[in-house]
Amino acid sequence: MHNEVRWLSQGRVLERFLSLLHQIREFTASKGRVEPELENPEWIMKLAFLTDLTCHLNALNLKLQGRDKHPAAMLGVVTAFQNKITSLFIPDRQFVHFPSLKKTTLDNPEMLQSFSYDTFENALKDLGKAFESRFMDVMKYKEFFTFIETPFNVHVSTLSPILAELCPDRGSVESEIVELQANETLKAVL
Repeated sequence: MHNEVRWLSQGRVLERFLSLLHQIREFTASKGRVEPELENPEWIMKLAFLTDLTCHLNALNLKLQGRDKHPAAMLGVVTAFQNKITSLFIPDRQFVHFPSLKKTTLDNPEMLQSFSYDTFENALKDLGKAFESRFMDVMKYKEFFTFIETPFNVHVSTLSPILAELCPDRGSVESEIVELQANETLKAVL
């Protein structure tokens, strides 16, 4: 529990730090300290990007928490996030999905002069690959999870590879699934 709270609070700290950046600069200057990163446009844009990305990951984390979460639904949430990375986040050069980055560049348009989207694009591609790699083992059970939730909508042949791995007597399990799917009484109840 402690780690989850810490992870979620890190996103809030980044948001707060970014929103107070001007005041933090003034404070450090008043103390005679110069922090070059606080003036560096590239560093500030990376901070804004990290802030937005952390917020997206926090939102994903919250969607995966809680009771009564079915594996298929959770896998759907992860798949949707992966799709967001490739179809929304990577092509988003207007920063529609990166509000902190958008605000930072609107407040300081000169920052775009030293901006290279390639750095962010590469980070997002790496994140997508990390998700793909991390959830590869779970993805092979997607049809099985769907079957558990809606046993009448999955063809038994799509379950065969998974059943071969999980059940020593795959044939009898497949036979029971076909019988279950043909049972009109169960269809009415489920």
